[in-house]
Amino acid sequence: GAPWLRAATRAGLRVREDIHGAWVQRAWRVGVAMRAERPDVVIAKGKKAARWATWGRALGGGGRVALFFGLTHELDPARWVDRVTWRGVDAGIVVAHGAARWYDAHGFGPRAKLHVLWKGVDLATFDAAQAGAAAVRAALGLRPDELAVGTVGRLAWQKGIDHLLAAVRLARPRLPRARFFVIGGGRDAHAVLEPREVRR
Repeated sequence: GAPWLRAATRAGLRVREDIHGAWVQRAWRVGVAMRAERPDVVIAKGKKAARWATWGRALGGGGRVALFFGLTHELDPARWVDRVTWRGVDAGIVVAHGAARWYDAHGFGPRAKLHVLWKGVDLATFDAAQAGAAAVRAALGLRPDELAVGTVGRLAWQKGIDHLLAAVRLARPRLPRARFFVIGGGRDAHAVLEPREVRR
């Protein structure tokens, strides 16, 4: 019933909604699903899911397992279970070249096992937008001497929105001409929209 599963169903993808329960139950059900589907590649988001996938492969599910890193420094070289997890997967996917270098330098190599799905920013797009900057500032009610500071994205606690709001409270007395904008939606949007006392 998760929204992303419903979206996948609407897109015509075959969806399995039976991967739930306690850790052992989920691990077992991933193995059952892999034996039934016989995937060529399993992309696991998170190290627990990667361990389930390598276990499912060992039970006859076949295929290769790629770990898509959701956090920077998700694997800890001091944790034996993380070292075992890395040895069990066939590849790692990171979203920054710096992350790939960090993992390789901390024993999660070889470097060829790490693949970068770059999520950087093309600055040329922002340079082209400068022509309309004055109109956007006017629509936001910004004076020429005011500084606009904003963030755009999915509003979830993992994104550190609470840290941003704490930083705003610290910065406002020092930057009286700054205006702050939070743009987006998501699971925690209601919490972000709640009235908060901000010292001016």
